[in-house]
Amino acid sequence: MERPAGAGHIVGMATRPARLRLMLLIIALVPVTVWWIERAVDAPENGWFEGTTTFGVASDFSVFYTSGKLVASGDIGALYDVDRFQAAFLEHGLGERSDNSALGNPPVLALAVAPLTVLSVERAWYVWTALGLVLMAASLRVFGAPRPIALSLLALLTLPVYFAITFGQMSLFVLAAFALVYKELRSGRVFGAGLAASLLILKPTMLVGFLLWWAIDARHRRALAGLALGSAAIVAASLPFVGSAWLAWPQGVVDFARVNTSHMAQWGQFAPFRFFGILLPGWGAVTAVLGAAAVIGGLLVFRRLAKLHRRDVHVLFALAVLLNLWCSPQVLTYSWTLLLAVGVVLWSQHPELRAPVAVAGAALGIAAPTSVLLVTELLDSTGWALQLAVPALALSTWFVLWLPARRGIADALVGARPV
Repeated sequence: MERPAGAGHIVGMATRPARLRLMLLIIALVPVTVWWIERAVDAPENGWFEGTTTFGVASDFSVFYTSGKLVASGDIGALYDVDRFQAAFLEHGLGERSDNSALGNPPVLALAVAPLTVLSVERAWYVWTALGLVLMAASLRVFGAPRPIALSLLALLTLPVYFAITFGQMSLFVLAAFALVYKELRSGRVFGAGLAASLLILKPTMLVGFLLWWAIDARHRRALAGLALGSAAIVAASLPFVGSAWLAWPQGVVDFARVNTSHMAQWGQFAPFRFFGILLPGWGAVTAVLGAAAVIGGLLVFRRLAKLHRRDVHVLFALAVLLNLWCSPQVLTYSWTLLLAVGVVLWSQHPELRAPVAVAGAALGIAAPTSVLLVTELLDSTGWALQLAVPALALSTWFVLWLPARRGIADALVGARPV
């Protein structure tokens, strides 16, 4: 059958947004691909744990490992004593003493890592990483990814996952906890969602989004009861092993924050609350007020969007994850691993949002390394910097969850249909 005149032109027009999205995705994956290649070139001579063309791996995991060693040896009092901890870090960890070689997490994390300390720190990192990768694939399947293993491999080429693995952070374990929360919410088990969220007591800054959502939404307040019960059970179970350390932990958090909020430590800080601190150094109270205003503004946007989607638990969950990344006081580059949850849930549950999700995902993939490199260079040369990641997250949220509800530019750019 002969095609109508002009049909080829129409098909070409229809495929242009898809080509644009593919091009953006490729651009987003290039920087981390290059860094993996550099690491592969460097590894035969220097191994994974030392680097010349790039940094050695497991710097953050070394802190966790050291804390586990202290628990295993019964030296609980050293967990939040900076000098004693750093002495132990030099003995058990990888690398030299630094400001970051201190523990800011609750002592239950040290208890959880303690079993790995029967291995050397290098072998423990391999086990930690392998378990994290398995949990990432399992989490993506829970979120609804049709090919979780393939997506996991693709995620390795994003900066948040790259940093999570090379630093030895716990982001992939946090992602798994979020997957458990989502599974319970999707099944209507609100109390169970709170119990699942109690696992995040290992990294309490990742609880902020759920706490705010469940406090605002009366339909989900039973989750707060589950969270309280689960957290209490975890603390109680840990008391025979690290009981005294719980008393020292609050001061340990203060000491850790004092070190890690220094001006030059902000190169990988993606928290909106910290955005103005590096943009306007030396302005003190003014930047704190501006940061608080940004957080409050994000909370108001969440409430508005939550009302628009109040019957859709999938969108509400995605909004809570975004709220966590917006309102938490500590959001580092690897924390953006949680955006995998947002993207996959919206992609699987709302096919009409796939185009804007793809565009936003590629844009954030470009923004993350660009922001880190730009901030590092500007802080070294000028003492101030514009953190591109924060406005990129705001614009992406607007583009995916607000703009598709209105006709116009969304249709023109990506062919999105209104929700």
